[in-house]
Amino acid sequence: MFSSIFVLVLINLYNYSLKVEGLKIESFSVVENSNKYGKNLKIPFFFLLKKPLSISLGAKLDNVPKNSYLYIPQVDASYIEIYINDILIKKIGYKNKIGHFFYSPFLITLPDESRELKIKMSGTYELGIDFPIFIIQENQLPKYWTLKILTFYLVIFLMGTLLSLSIILLLFSINSKRNEKKLFLHFSLASILGIIWLFDTLPLPIFDSIENFSLFKKITLVSLYLSFLFLSKGSFIYFNYNGLFGKTLTFLYYVSCIILIFSPSVYHTHIFHNYLSVIFVLNAVFLIYLFFKSNTKKSLTLLFILSSFILTAIHDVIVLIFDIETKFLSPLGVLILFFVFSYIIISSYKETVKEKHIYYKKSVFDNLTKAYNRNIFDFEKFNESDLFIYIDINKLKEINDTLGHKYGDKVLKKFSQIVKNNIRKDDLLIRLGGDEFLIVLKNCSKRKGKITINRILNEFRNSDETSPTFSWGIIRYKDSLEKTLESGDLLMYKMKNKYKYRN
Repeated sequence: MFSSIFVLVLINLYNYSLKVEGLKIESFSVVENSNKYGKNLKIPFFFLLKKPLSISLGAKLDNVPKNSYLYIPQVDASYIEIYINDILIKKIGYKNKIGHFFYSPFLITLPDESRELKIKMSGTYELGIDFPIFIIQENQLPKYWTLKILTFYLVIFLMGTLLSLSIILLLFSINSKRNEKKLFLHFSLASILGIIWLFDTLPLPIFDSIENFSLFKKITLVSLYLSFLFLSKGSFIYFNYNGLFGKTLTFLYYVSCIILIFSPSVYHTHIFHNYLSVIFVLNAVFLIYLFFKSNTKKSLTLLFILSSFILTAIHDVIVLIFDIETKFLSPLGVLILFFVFSYIIISSYKETVKEKHIYYKKSVFDNLTKAYNRNIFDFEKFNESDLFIYIDINKLKEINDTLGHKYGDKVLKKFSQIVKNNIRKDDLLIRLGGDEFLIVLKNCSKRKGKITINRILNEFRNSDETSPTFSWGIIRYKDSLEKTLESGDLLMYKMKNKYKYRN
């Protein structure tokens, strides 16, 4: 429920940040390279470049109020210069104009009497302005900061979150069974590779050569494909799937990585990525198919998270293939992926705790009487304030021989229930074996202990027509468990011999 609300809030925040009140600039005259791009360009515009190119754009500004700001929601470039009235007021990027920024917004304070805007842009493999540019007043600044948080600070937060998540998943893989070990290891690798890919969404105009920038793009994109590969392999384990389509997807991911690695330029890397990204849609749809087909426990929470993740993947693939000018939702998809991993971790942890609890109950509880067995001694610590009462049911063998073992079992069950009804929550009833039991009264005086055991004896005697009884020896814990049990056993046999009870 939380994840669905969180995702909807983020989408609404995106929409809020792009609905701006102010002077809208929707078209520019082309000052430089007009023979290539035409005399005018209307926003949005986008050019995929085979080699680095620059463009200069101009726009007349009318009636710009004082204390205004230039708000650029998204621009695809490697270097930008902003001029007002032919005076340079802002540079974004470095002089070599190698790098890339396309996701984060920019805000520039405008001088008074701004009459003309000129933007000089350079791009290594793409060049464009994706949303109208606005001249805004101070009351619109929250929209810029909202978009800045969503497209920059949230990405940084996601990288830290995924790093923490990958470490947790890695630790889970070390301490898990074989199948779970593979599951968590694959998800851990998917998280680490997702972090590497997220670097591509950050504004990084810092490369010293086209070759190094091309290498960076290849590393980040290959990391994206490998991240999905390990996500898929982990999902196949989670859904207990080992079919042909999954193996085909795995093969396609490897082939995609090889194609991207050997692409001859940044331009070709981008083109190949646009078409190869269809595999993400296939993968996403297949995950939903596995969700419904598998025998794993169905969860509406997991269904919603997976569906949201799939929609972000499909959205971005459509944007890539058809060059639609809108914000990528991939970082949001990574955030949703975090919810997927978190859900699986929590579910697995719950199952592990449940299994351990079942194992614990089986290991420390007696099946017949539901009292503890001797294994409880491995989990309990005793001190001298604890009172031990060693008990032996009198003439149980005679009951078994005359009335049958089922009847004898019924007597033992009655005894156990009566004891539990008369001791406190922290006290213990332990079946030592056969007809021998031990009651441990925590932090209890001998006087109270004797009152308790006599009350239990009276109730037990009146619980059945055979009027069963028991012999007991009461002693305070001292030195060690073994010595205390021996002393209690001796005291119990003294009572048994005194009243001549025999089994």
